[in-house]
Amino acid sequence: MNYIGHFLIARSLNQAFAGHFLGDFVKGLPSLMTERYPAHWIEGIVIHRKVDSFVDCHPVSLQFYASCPSDIRRFAGIMLDLAWDHILAKQWNQSKIIQTSLITLPFSTFCDSIYNELAQNEMQFPETARLRSIAMRNGDWLGSYAQFSSLETICRNLSKRISRGFPLADGAACISERLEAIQQGLWTVLPELLKHVSEEN
Repeated sequence: MNYIGHFLIARSLNQAFAGHFLGDFVKGLPSLMTERYPAHWIEGIVIHRKVDSFVDCHPVSLQFYASCPSDIRRFAGIMLDLAWDHILAKQWNQSKIIQTSLITLPFSTFCDSIYNELAQNEMQFPETARLRSIAMRNGDWLGSYAQFSSLETICRNLSKRISRGFPLADGAACISERLEAIQQGLWTVLPELLKHVSEEN
């Protein structure tokens, strides 16, 4: 799961967005975080990790990974995360699965609520997370996911950051060619994931 997916989980559990956001930036044992972060943030970090583990090992994800060409398979997890955020953003207001997870806000309002909460807490974030939050808000990253061209831009940026490079054209084409199957996979995984985290919480 990428940003939108994790924020969706946070809202479905009525938890703070900040903790779920920090899951990508904070490492180590939760018991060692208590002096720096409030308990409800640590709870979000733990759930973030459980979400990633659940999704990474799900048969739908494994099937997608296996379907990718061998030369870009090592990036399959990144591509699936990006594709699912694209689908969530594009179909947010039409998805019965999202609406039945107690999230009835229009997508733009949902995004604004995330930006506002993160902005209020940025000074407590690690520097990398603080800068990412600012960039996300200023560039409306969440809203931009509704456009497939945003995925191409993200892949282009990743190709500059990842060692040995990211094959941009092949990665974008891989997502595009499998988009219908990726969408079906998301609507299979998401209800199971929402049930899983609700039971774990």
